[in-house]
Amino acid sequence: MMLLSPLDEHTVLDVTREGGLAFIPAFNVHQRVAWCDLPLTQRERLCALINPMASQAAADSGPSAGRGDQRFYRILILGQDPARHLPPEFEIVVPESSAPPELAMLWKKGRLE
Repeated sequence: MMLLSPLDEHTVLDVTREGGLAFIPAFNVHQRVAWCDLPLTQRERLCALINPMASQAAADSGPSAGRGDQRFYRILILGQDPARHLPPEFEIVVPESSAPPELAMLWKKGRLE
């Protein structure tokens, strides 16, 4: 299930980490990544990172992320090209316990490196 094209100039990723026992504003980091600002190699790496998580989230019928004190990452995909017949907004929720380390890096630094 391919959701993102590495050439989609209209896409913006909005990545946050939520949940946990207590809300601490200093840990409420919010990253926004505009596809048009990234070189092609970074776009391809992000697609390779996000597409499997999107497929897993769509297929997962188990308990939802964020139950109890579990943290989770929320990836909001905004502004996709309407010519591709995709919704203007798509959300992926990934439990922190099953998130790849690259997602944590994207959330902390706003880039993959």
